[in-house]
Amino acid sequence: MTHLPSEPSDSAGTLPYSTADVPGRRLSRLAVAAIPAGVLCCPCLLSALVGPVRAHLPRALVDAGVFTWLSVWGEFTLMVAATAVPIAAVARVWASRGRRSGMALAVTGLSLSLTWWLLLILFLLTFRGWGAAPG
Repeated sequence: MTHLPSEPSDSAGTLPYSTADVPGRRLSRLAVAAIPAGVLCCPCLLSALVGPVRAHLPRALVDAGVFTWLSVWGEFTLMVAATAVPIAAVARVWASRGRRSGMALAVTGLSLSLTWWLLLILFLLTFRGWGAAPG
């Protein structure tokens, strides 16, 4: 039978791997924001939000084509903004000289955003002649 000591030993202190690797190094909030920005700029997600918004607008806006124009430019603007956030996060973490961490988060957000841009370009190239009169 093993006897357990009633008092904790000195070896029960802070473990070396539980502390920050560099003192004063912080996780960049911009890098953390890059992940949701990369996910939310998906054209499929943005296009799915257009239907509920369209249902609550006056019929004159929808029939005149104003809403279609605004929704396309709105999606484009959101995708540009959602690409700018990860680019700014990568630049900020890189320029911090080790004071900030989160490069992997920023690069992941950027790769998500660039994936959506590539899929949008592929979609536009695939369906570019649809709806045109034959001739």
